[in-house]
Amino acid sequence: MDIVIPLAVAVLSALGLLYPLIRPPLLALDNAGGPWSKLAALEERKLTIYGAIREASFDYRTDKIGEADYRREVEVLKREAVQVIVEIETLRGQAPRATKSLEKTISTARRRLLKAEGTELVAAIDNTGEEGVEAPAYTLATPSYCTSCGQATGLEDRFCAACGAGLRAT
Repeated sequence: MDIVIPLAVAVLSALGLLYPLIRPPLLALDNAGGPWSKLAALEERKLTIYGAIREASFDYRTDKIGEADYRREVEVLKREAVQVIVEIETLRGQAPRATKSLEKTISTARRRLLKAEGTELVAAIDNTGEEGVEAPAYTLATPSYCTSCGQATGLEDRFCAACGAGLRAT
């Protein structure tokens, strides 16, 4: 009985240490091998590179590596990160866009929702570059500020969050 508990703890510890090495990769969920699995792999690689840069920075600050080695390693990692980010942006650019009718439906629904909330908004047209596809960008028509302290306030606020002054209803 005295040996069972330490043996169980040792086995569980060994399994805990080995699990990251033997677990299936996170990208195994997408068996299609399409652009989304490649995008996920690139995102994971980007995070790995960022972690390596942080680790190199920590090693440099704790005097584990010299300045020349640190700078050389970080430059290599930065170049690799830039390549990965360029690939990610290329894949994201290949994502299919919604049809014109869907864009129009979404725009109409968004306008209805904003009008239902009672918010005064002005639709500014943002041309996305695709022929005939326009996406509305909404901006506040008149921003509201506290007359006492100048803090920006919401349209429905009755009191200023910064100074507590009562706001005039408009």
